[in-house]
Amino acid sequence: MIAIAVAIPLLLAARRRRNNWNAQLMEATGEIVWFARQLVPQLQRGGSRDQLAGAWQVTQDRVSTLEDTLTGLQSTAPSEQDATRARDLRDAVREARTRIEAAAETTGTPIDITTTRYELGQARATLETALVNSEPGHQPVDGDLES
Repeated sequence: MIAIAVAIPLLLAARRRRNNWNAQLMEATGEIVWFARQLVPQLQRGGSRDQLAGAWQVTQDRVSTLEDTLTGLQSTAPSEQDATRARDLRDAVREARTRIEAAAETTGTPIDITTTRYELGQARATLETALVNSEPGHQPVDGDLES
């Protein structure tokens, strides 16, 4: 009887932690959706590197916070599978951020709008692939990004 009385609160606490972790992952996933489907297309519409750099400057802290959140979720994941999901999402955000930062670099050669839009499209594709691959039960197929 005592074992049951001790086990029930422990199980309930573990369930609350897992539910909290899942809620945080869902919130982070929503931020990735924003990044891929709103921010990147907005950046692609810019006609100059200055416009791209300005728009990125305004939003890069939000993306950095997202990356930090996913790093934290990886370290507190309730299972190895969950840690892998968080890590893969974080790596996709990092890769997309790096591509955008390179495209927004204001020094060096003049902007080639076609190349810049391609790089931004690649950033979006990286995020979209990570979103699909992070769905519970998803089995990667040839062509999916894997770590």
